[in-house]
Amino acid sequence: MLKSTHDSFDFKDLERHLQQRLQVEFPEINSLQVNCFLREKTLVILVHVPEVVTLPTKDLLFQLKQILSEEDQISSYPMELYLKVNERSQAELINLDQRSHWLKPLLFGLGLMLSLGGLYGMSRPCVLDSCPSLTQAENIAQNAINSVNLTATPQDIEQAQQELDKSFNILENIPVWSKYHPPATQLLETYQQYSLHLEDLSKALNHATKAISLANPPLSPSQWQTVRLEWENAIAFLKKLPSNSPYYFYAQVKLRQYQENSKQIEQQIQANDQASDYLKTAQETAKIALVRQKAAQSLADWQLVEKTWQTAIKSLQAISSGTVAAKEAQNLINIYTTQLVNATARKTIEATATDLYRQAIQQDQLAQKAANIQQWTSAVTAWRNAITSLKQIQINTFQYNLAQPLLSSYAVSLQQAETNLKEATQLQHLRQDLETICKKPQKICDYQISQAQIKVNLTESYVKQVWYTASQAKAQTSVPTQVSLLNHISKLEKSLQTISNEALKRVEVYNPEQNIIAIYEPIR
Repeated sequence: MLKSTHDSFDFKDLERHLQQRLQVEFPEINSLQVNCFLREKTLVILVHVPEVVTLPTKDLLFQLKQILSEEDQISSYPMELYLKVNERSQAELINLDQRSHWLKPLLFGLGLMLSLGGLYGMSRPCVLDSCPSLTQAENIAQNAINSVNLTATPQDIEQAQQELDKSFNILENIPVWSKYHPPATQLLETYQQYSLHLEDLSKALNHATKAISLANPPLSPSQWQTVRLEWENAIAFLKKLPSNSPYYFYAQVKLRQYQENSKQIEQQIQANDQASDYLKTAQETAKIALVRQKAAQSLADWQLVEKTWQTAIKSLQAISSGTVAAKEAQNLINIYTTQLVNATARKTIEATATDLYRQAIQQDQLAQKAANIQQWTSAVTAWRNAITSLKQIQINTFQYNLAQPLLSSYAVSLQQAETNLKEATQLQHLRQDLETICKKPQKICDYQISQAQIKVNLTESYVKQVWYTASQAKAQTSVPTQVSLLNHISKLEKSLQTISNEALKRVEVYNPEQNIIAIYEPIR
């Protein structure tokens, strides 16, 4: 019987008692080992057969049942009974009151042949007082945790996972009958959670790496959406890490980075959408420009065409260089710029034509004012300038067709003005000649000029002077005086004939009594 005190008993005695009884019942099994200990108020019994034998399992279990049934001191304890076979075991919680479900060991191998090797029970880790495996697992796991810092790469995280796997293997190898099994189980659960965290980190980094590799602009809108999805997936995995995870700080740093990257991708998507809108607007504006260009005639029309092309180009220039539309935009800029240059050139021609036309109108107005006051020289000059301006207007311009009727009108006006100028000039010369005849060196006549004739009125003093001189010369028989008087009268007659010839007008000479004394017809 076992030594006991109240509700406790000596496990060493129980081990020796069970081992002795089993060796007596089964002498063919050498070095049979039995270990007993209390774990969380459960009696754990480990039966280990270290040699390769044909184990009479039913008999062995029956004997164990009988032996344990005799021990009333342990009947109130839940028990776990382990039979080690091929490095594996399975236990079932039993109570001596439940005799029909007392023990259900797991048998491995074929039939009832159970193979065991070495002094298994005593050689298993953490069976005795110390458990270096537990410390080793903790150290490995802690190193794996510490290895993931802010500069950690996907390779570092993979390495950390491998280290945690090592700690898993060590902790899983601590047998369930060891008193270190509960803390090992707790650590295993914790490290398994850490491993899941590392898996999330690894997935996040993989998505981030893929996002970076895909983000090679220019990209289509769907490609940018794919990149954004990769960042969103990466962010989702980072957010799965709880605040008590040792990798939480690392995840938060990466989360901020990835969120900023995702924001930039969103900006890229918006830039692409905006670029598409700009491109569409530019193309629609270009269509309008072509329609206006086709119908353009006046300067105002071409100014509008030029402005429309400028608006189209401005929309294209607003497209960001990293967008899909950027390449097409650049091609269109070259095309639209050529159209703009042509439109600007045509606008310049129309502007010049418009200026020339306006100048011609202004010169015509000046000519008409001059003509109204018979300033024929100014009128002729202004109409000549007007005609010159109109002739400088290029063919095929809007003003060219407007200028042609004016050219004919101005030519007629110019011709009339030139005629009037000629007449005025002749009249001026005529007056000068008449002034010379009539008033130099003394006044001998007055004159009147009309459209058909020139009327010369000899002054009374002059007529009396001539008659007096002639009478004196005759009375004095002064030949020189008579000759001089005749020469004077002859010169006057020649001068009046010359005036008639040049003016193409009839010259009538009147005495003071208004009687015609001479007529000079123009000799053509």
